[in-house]
Amino acid sequence: MTLYISDYLIKLMVDLRKNALFAVLFAICGQAQGQYYSRQLPNKSGDTVFIKREISGDAKDAQYQVYQAVYIENNRTSKYYDRITDFDGKDYNENLRYLSDAFKIKFHENNLYGLPRKWCSLMEYKGLYYAYAPSEWGANYQFQINDSSITYYELDGGIVNALISVKKISARQYQLKMTRPERDNGVAKTNITTTNIYIIDPVKKIAVFESDYWPDYQLMVPAENIKMFPLIVNHCATGKVDEFGGDQINYKALISNCKKQ
Repeated sequence: MTLYISDYLIKLMVDLRKNALFAVLFAICGQAQGQYYSRQLPNKSGDTVFIKREISGDAKDAQYQVYQAVYIENNRTSKYYDRITDFDGKDYNENLRYLSDAFKIKFHENNLYGLPRKWCSLMEYKGLYYAYAPSEWGANYQFQINDSSITYYELDGGIVNALISVKKISARQYQLKMTRPERDNGVAKTNITTTNIYIIDPVKKIAVFESDYWPDYQLMVPAENIKMFPLIVNHCATGKVDEFGGDQINYKALISNCKKQ
């Protein structure tokens, strides 16, 4: 079967070259004309070990090619650690006022039982834990607690919730309840959500966060301990690329083992 690609479609693919949709369109249409290619590069350069190192895109035009490198960084002074632990709280007070005014939420103090206040996400790769520097920094999931609120950071920035209660179930298990404000057909309402924290490593304070909201499960560590772990860096200077997923973690098994301690 012969595919004919219009000039308009070719221009569209070029305009979308920094978007994930471009990769899909070009992979489908470009391959048909022998234009798209992907080339793996050596997985070691000097002291750097690469998990993935690839050039992909238009085989005939270098300006439409993307270089992606996913590599392990063992330098504990790397600038990426600072970025991972940067909790941007510039809109915190504004968010508190909004929740108080629009949703009539009342804030009160809670006993945190010594829980660390700032948490960063970890990933697992080949059975080892790593900090992660993503391609899209909105994927740098963070969780911050104080005695009256919880802020979790994701693609849209910091999202503040009122902390309703903190329960210390055991030395390695805590339960947090918080509000989740939303609008239903223009009507302001609040739901109650629960996050359970299971400390699976009491020395490094590695924890599994289990939530009935998003994300369901996340491997976390206090921000002050993040340099205990090497980094996996997902680098692409020309745009955003797919995030590196690491190993599939059996969170339920980790939680079950924690409860037995």
